[in-house]
Amino acid sequence: MQGYRGRQAVVASLAGVGLCAGVLAALSTLALRHGGRLSVDDRIARYAVLRWPTGLRSVSAGVTLLGSFGVTFALATVAAVLLVPRVGWALALLPLIALNVAAIVSRYMKRWVARPRPPTWMHHASSSGYSFPSGHSTHAASFLTALALVIAVRLARNRRQRQGTVLVVSLCIVLVGATRVILGVHWFTDVVGGWALGIGVALALFLVVNRFAPPPARQSSRPGRPSD
Repeated sequence: MQGYRGRQAVVASLAGVGLCAGVLAALSTLALRHGGRLSVDDRIARYAVLRWPTGLRSVSAGVTLLGSFGVTFALATVAAVLLVPRVGWALALLPLIALNVAAIVSRYMKRWVARPRPPTWMHHASSSGYSFPSGHSTHAASFLTALALVIAVRLARNRRQRQGTVLVVSLCIVLVGATRVILGVHWFTDVVGGWALGIGVALALFLVVNRFAPPPARQSSRPGRPSD
């Protein structure tokens, strides 16, 4: 079953890498051609900034920290230490490597696209540099996607655990990205671009690392309770 699960993950990862690359290329092209301003971004940004309750905006300011590089780096380091005894160094370091690779690519993409951020009157958090792609969204997506892949493929014992892992991780990624728009420091398409970059990098690195990582030790299953 482990081998079947691994093959499923490889096929899904290949498809995901292709999809993420396509989305990132399309959004980069749009940002370059339209001077960094899209009508859909304007509508979403104004709605989020002007109509979002002040109390919930304070919550967003806390949630958005989960996408800062310092916080994600610390979490990825802790995850590596905890995962090493279970999955080995290669897969344990995957979330940390994915985070750093995605952050570097994001930094250079920002300079290449050179998209301005939303107007300063929208800002409810400190920000600097160019806008596309969203760094916070990239950091959260790369780290959490890589972590979810390791857990789902090597540690989860059944389908319910795998689905639960994907659900929790997806929710966290969406929430971090949403806070960047709610706080007025990124356009919606910046966030989508960050998701595509982060997830794409994590999937691509997983394909490489999982290919050469040692196979998991066989675990005996209880009678009458086979894994899915």
